[in-house]
Formats: sequence, structure tokens, C-alpha cells
Amino acid sequence: MPDFPVLVLLALVLSGLIYAALRLLFPAHKSPYQTEASFEELHARFRYTGFRQFAVMVGLTLAGCIAAYGLYQIAAVLLYSGSLAKSFHLIRPDRFARLLVALLGGGALGLALSPWAFRKLLGSEYQAYVDYQNRLTGLDNERTAKALSRVLLVTYAFVSALFLDWYTAFGPAGIRQAPLFSLQIREHTYADLARIEQRASFVRPDGKNCSRQHFLLHFASGQQWNSRNSGYETADRNADLLLFIQEKMTEAGLSDSSSLLPGTTP
Repeated sequence: MPDFPVLVLLALVLSGLIYAALRLLFPAHKSPYQTEASFEELHARFRYTGFRQFAVMVGLTLAGCIAAYGLYQIAAVLLYSGSLAKSFHLIRPDRFARLLVALLGGGALGLALSPWAFRKLLGSEYQAYVDYQNRLTGLDNERTAKALSRVLLVTYAFVSALFLDWYTAFGPAGIRQAPLFSLQIREHTYADLARIEQRASFVRPDGKNCSRQHFLLHFASGQQWNSRNSGYETADRNADLLLFIQEKMTEAGLSDSSSLLPGTTP
């Protein structure tokens, strides 16, 4: 993962490109909300109204986040209520992934409902206020909000489906894994384990070495499973999982040839 300043720079560049695209797609002059008032007059009337709009948007987005996360959790309960519920260790997407799902759904709902809610709050002043906002941004703000809401809603559905189908289950008889970005389900018995490789660090894509205890499962088929990107969020839970796997290998009559290596993951 790139360093934070690089991420900020990339975010700024991406924001600029998105804004430029929106200016081309939804220019302000095509908005039906136009008045004869001058910009100075509109500014004097609505210079602080944007804070109310922001508060409304935040409230609707937070409510949307809760609703979107609740829907995602209901789908997860239904999906994992079958044989996967019998797993001793069921590893699902981490908190960042679930937060992303909630923010996508919340953003979609906030953008979709905020124009309607603010129209109710401002009444006859709504047209003039939208005209003021359009002149400030150069965008047809209402059409832009609707378009972004649709994009976020589709993204929410796609990402939710992607994360719901991403898990690793360690059950009584074996391991079942649904990798990210894959439609294939991998299934292994504990007898298929060739060895466990423990590592103390890994190399990031940018070439920097990071200290982090993790382990790899090597199967006889040549496939691997990595606790760093597919395991639990905490080291304690991964340590418990490692102990569980070692016990299962012993039950299967396999010797644990794991060792702590300072090397890096592929």
C-alpha cells in the first residue's frame, strides 16, 4: 500500500478528474432551477444555508449507513446459516470492508434523499437556493446527486455481493475457501496440508518491508492460504487458528514442519 501522502495526492487527482467529468455531463446552465436574481443577492440570502444542507446530508447518510449495513448483515446471516455455521473458524471480510459497504449504501441514500428533504425544508426558497449552488459549483447539483446516487447504489450491490462471497471456513473435516475475485470454491481436508510456513514480515508492493507475524498453509496440490490477507484481523485470533490447524494435522497423522522465517511472502 502506498504511503499516506501518496494516497492523498491520488485522491486529489481523482477528485479533480471526477469533478471535470461531472462538469461536462451535468453543466449548471441545463438546470431547470434558474432565477433572475444576481449572484450577490443570492449569496446574501443563502451564504449560511449550506451548513443546514450539510447537516441534513450527514444525517441522511448516517441513517443510510445503518440501513445498508443492516441489509448486508441480514444477507450474511442467511448465506452463512447452512453448513458454514458449523465451522470452528469462519473468517469473513474485516471491519474496513464492512465499513466500505456501509459508506457506499449510506452515500447512495444520502444523495438520493437530500434534495427531497431540503426541498421540504426550504419550500418556495428551494429553487433560488439550487440556482445559487449551481452557480457556485458550475454543476446541475440535483441531477449530479441523482447520478452519483445511482452509481453508489450499483457499487454497493456489487461490493456487497463480492464481500459476501469472500470467506474461509475451517470446519471439523476440512477447509473451505471462497477467494476474493474468484467464482471457484476451494476445498481441502486437513490431510491435504503439506506444511505450515510462519513468517515475521512481508514486502509491500512498493518494496517496503513490514514486520507482521503471519503464516502460510501449503497444500499438496500446490495451492496456498495466507493468514495475512485471508485470516483474522488480530494476531491473537490468528494464533488460536494456527494452534487449531496444528492440532488437526496431528489428528490426521501429519507432522507439523512449521518454522518461523524472517522472509517475505510472494
